[in-house]
Amino acid sequence: MFMGIEGENLVGVFSANEYLTRANLMRAFDKTKADTPIYPSKVVAVLGGGGNVAMDSARMALRLGAEKSLCNLQKN
Repeated sequence: MFMGIEGENLVGVFSANEYLTRANLMRAFDKTKADTPIYPSKVVAVLGGGGNVAMDSARMALRLGAEKSLCNLQKN
């Protein structure tokens, strides 16, 4: 567990770093060729963080077809 949030270990739930790594380096957006593809969701929520990784994950979700991407940024 990362943050102790119920459901964070479910299939399709990723840390922001893992999500970006899969999308950018592993080409997980290519469902026909990827070993572990990322399937698009209608709504994607990015919880925690407050830096570039959180915002990059929210933007990547939109690029991959999400209709809405929510980002909850923390204030230091």
